Amino acid sequence: MKRGMEGRGPPPKRGRGPPVGAGRCAFKVLCPDSLVAAVLGPNGQAVAQVQEQSGCHCNFSRRGEFFPNSKLRVLVVSGPSPIDIMTCLDMVLDHVGSCANEERQVLEGQGKFGEEDGEFVDAAGDLRLCVAVTDFAAKGGNDGADAISRIQEETGVRLYIDETSYDNHQLIVLAGNRDQLLAGLERFNSLVQARMEEDWFPAWADLKTFGGGRDDFRPPPPHEGRSSKHRNVLFIGGLSQQTDAANLQSYFSRYGEVVEADVKRDGQTGRSKGFGFITFAEEACAESCLTDPKEHNLDGKRIDVKRYGVSERRQDAGPSFAPPSRRPHEERIRGPPEPAPGPFGRGYGGPSAGFPPERRPEGGSRKALADIKWFGGLAEAVPAQYLDLDYCITCSLPSAQCGALIGRRGENINEVERKTGAKVQLSKKEQNTDHRTLSVTGPLIAVYAAHLLLMRDYNEALQVPEVRPSPVAAESKIQELQKEIGRLKQQMGGGAYR
Repeated sequence: MKRGMEGRGPPPKRGRGPPVGAGRCAFKVLCPDSLVAAVLGPNGQAVAQVQEQSGCHCNFSRRGEFFPNSKLRVLVVSGPSPIDIMTCLDMVLDHVGSCANEERQVLEGQGKFGEEDGEFVDAAGDLRLCVAVTDFAAKGGNDGADAISRIQEETGVRLYIDETSYDNHQLIVLAGNRDQLLAGLERFNSLVQARMEEDWFPAWADLKTFGGGRDDFRPPPPHEGRSSKHRNVLFIGGLSQQTDAANLQSYFSRYGEVVEADVKRDGQTGRSKGFGFITFAEEACAESCLTDPKEHNLDGKRIDVKRYGVSERRQDAGPSFAPPSRRPHEERIRGPPEPAPGPFGRGYGGPSAGFPPERRPEGGSRKALADIKWFGGLAEAVPAQYLDLDYCITCSLPSAQCGALIGRRGENINEVERKTGAKVQLSKKEQNTDHRTLSVTGPLIAVYAAHLLLMRDYNEALQVPEVRPSPVAAESKIQELQKEIGRLKQQMGGGAYR
């Protein structure tokens, strides 16, 4: 995006409201104090450069004046056109990146990077930025929720949208790499400016003081937003094949009235898919179950209990400064734009393409943890009806290594099928090839779970070093064989004369 804006006059001076000549367009960024300091720069030199190159005016709320229920100051960017606004936001993102790099170094020094969210970078290594947009823009404009879904699908940015409106302002958190954030900002900027001709817009653009914030700001977790109607629904995973809906209802009735118990089954085989759902009559019953410190065991298996639509990461993580990066039922997350992304990108023994630098936590274990959380976010964003459909994935493996997948008498494959509910098939070795085809069929999550377990067994087998006999041992073995052959010849020869 071009930043130089030749032929413009001097930048407007800062004031309490949009000055004459600043423009009719406006957009608002919510800034921690460290970002305010970075954008302003020493003696205001940095913000002067931003204003000069973008043709926009940057006006901050005063120190101690925060967006409601936060410790974030309001930056009002006003300019002649949406393009000028984006030029300014592009430069602000440069400062966000610098703040994120500094924060990343601090978290790494504390050993916390990849474990908790910061102000500018989350546990997955993504950049984070808070903005305040109009209610119209937060709802997706005239297209509503479909527009929000498209923004996430087409740009790859992850969104958290706070449902609370303050004087026609709603908080949105954007998370992703720099390009994804910029693309998301462009979409919301267009939605905000779509109403700039309305009579109320100048007053909206001028507002940057809402009252004091709180030091203990903890935005609501995603499930407390628009998906509150599902707060009495629990996801139950790791179910035994013996567990049916009646058993499920009987077990969870100890926490209160269960209005529905559902065990998901394969439409063709009737086998349990290993998970189901419990719907309580009241939210308090679900809370009682979730806060029970005891492990849940049903039909001889430990089962996982989570709130429906909430990733494990958000269930386990404590509150953090910035709002959560995922919102269930309203988010579709696209993977990184680089080729072969994702936690299962290794294939059989090949190098991992991995995530782009913005997504890659330092250290192998942290990277794996971030990848798993990223995949969990992808899974929770897929509509439930798609998860129930059957899918099939295939891969080609060297025949010599397939024994580790099969196990003795097929025990490995049988165990994977039992755990996941997926169907695993390994083709016979064909002529003129030293590879066999592995096929995994079943519900989407079951397929990927089975693939994960199979690749674990496959890679573990590759790590076992081949035991080669020493030359001395080999020579001794040859001599023993020669002696045995001699004895056999003697016996055969003696028998011939009898």
